[in-house]
Amino acid sequence: MKMFATSRMRSIAAAVVAGVLYLVPGTASACPPGFEPNAAGTPGQECIPSTGQRGGDGGDYSQSGPVWETRWGAFAYDFATAIVGQGSKMPSKGKAKKAAIAACQSNGGKDCKVEFTYYNHCAAMTEGKTATGLYTRYYRSENRLDDAIAGALKGCADQGGSECQVIHTDCSRPQRVR
Repeated sequence: MKMFATSRMRSIAAAVVAGVLYLVPGTASACPPGFEPNAAGTPGQECIPSTGQRGGDGGDYSQSGPVWETRWGAFAYDFATAIVGQGSKMPSKGKAKKAAIAACQSNGGKDCKVEFTYYNHCAAMTEGKTATGLYTRYYRSENRLDDAIAGALKGCADQGGSECQVIHTDCSRPQRVR
């Protein structure tokens, strides 16, 4: 019993000494995550929030890892002529829409309207004939092109389309900028 009390007292004493050494200047070399040693020596502050600067080389290490920018895509359609245009890999939704309309018009479309936009994915457009003789279109975006195609074909069939087929596909993946 006495041995247990002595062992426990040693553990508590070791923890107290470790805590005191951490607080005494010069005895601990690490600050908590997100903090760095205070080189300016502000009284009472041994660690300050990290600025991201290290070693005086001017390098900013506060953002580690790659940086990606979103890329947009769009499909435009002219109902009268059944002409499709697509814009992809654009830095904004607006630019993707404009590119899709321009592509539709350059293919002969007169009244092209954007029907579908997506970003950082692949997209598929399918078309199938309905029982009334009209056509139905279905769009789907997914991370994988195969999944987008499968989803668009299923969506076309679910809307009553028969003989659904893939009309257009494209991918607008995020672009690494750093």
